[in-house]
Amino acid sequence: MKKPTRKLLAICVATCALQGNFTLAADTTFAPSFSVAAVHDDNVFISDSGNPASDTFIRYTPGLTLDYNGDTLKLTGNYKQDGEKYQDNTQLDTNAARRIGNVSARWILTDRFSFDLGGQYLNTPTPGELNILTGFQQLGRLRSKREAVNTGVQYRFSPTLFSALSYSVSHDSAQTISDIKTHEANLDITKDWSERLQLLFGHSYREYRFDDGSTLDTHTPTVGFAYDLTRQTTLRVEAGPRIFGDSDTVKPQIDVNVRHEYTTTGLLEVGYTRSETVLTGINDRVESETLSGSFTKDIGRNWNFSVRPSYGTVRNAGNKAKVSRFVADLRYNLTNYWYVNASYQYTRQQDSFAANFNRVIPRNVILVGINFSYPIRNGEQSQTR
Repeated sequence: MKKPTRKLLAICVATCALQGNFTLAADTTFAPSFSVAAVHDDNVFISDSGNPASDTFIRYTPGLTLDYNGDTLKLTGNYKQDGEKYQDNTQLDTNAARRIGNVSARWILTDRFSFDLGGQYLNTPTPGELNILTGFQQLGRLRSKREAVNTGVQYRFSPTLFSALSYSVSHDSAQTISDIKTHEANLDITKDWSERLQLLFGHSYREYRFDDGSTLDTHTPTVGFAYDLTRQTTLRVEAGPRIFGDSDTVKPQIDVNVRHEYTTTGLLEVGYTRSETVLTGINDRVESETLSGSFTKDIGRNWNFSVRPSYGTVRNAGNKAKVSRFVADLRYNLTNYWYVNASYQYTRQQDSFAANFNRVIPRNVILVGINFSYPIRNGEQSQTR
């Protein structure tokens, strides 16, 4: 068993041991799955050349999901692995192109106090997949991975006052070029001021450790509110100073989100974030600004449609990147266990984070696939879709 798989399994076992009397009961769901998709990528090597290589390939993905929903323990774990077979670039063929694992658990100690534990693992041939916040793409294909563990506690002081304390550590590495460890601790306090208004108070501490031995850290106190504009629409705003512990620099931290629910058939979200992050291959924090939106809509009983556009910038020390993204997904449920899906992903990045000043990296990816999942609850077939 490989090291990351052992880590995720250890988290599951540790959490179950805390529970003590954990058994596979009637509220346990075990769901093996398998999907096959045809994919066309017009920039398969993530190149900034004027004529990037394109290819069509088959992606096959076995997976496994486990859900346990007990009175005092909630546990979810999943793992999937992509295999890929290419039409032209057969040197890229592999049964382990991408490996993704997640596990999360919540132990409810009392009606006021709960404890969380979780872990994540991602192994991918494209390091840009580690840059979830910004969508920033590094040139070329390079085996990269993320290993992360998080824990936290939640305590409700009263019906209107809630607190949460969390800690996480993540390790991002890209073969031969990057190794970054991020430690993050967060304290969040929520006060229900009225039926429509919540007051938000928080403090975040981040420490970045790079492979050249350098260390950076940031303190970020924030205040904000969440306000129900209508029964279906919520505005959430949080802001504060980001105080660099390694210098006298202070930058703004801003998060604004508007969420609108269309009864039970759709969801619209628009958000703006100004924050900081790290990128594989760069031994420094970078400033990021992102304007994003998402719209999801159920059409009838079987159709689901979603779009997610975004535009963002990343900058540090005179370098800057502009990243435009657009993702569209369409899904049709054939039965309780089968569905077909199609997706389109567009990315265009213009940046100066290299000797090739003002390089442009375009990419279009089209996918059409069929998916199968067979949920089993307590040894019997589940009737949930």
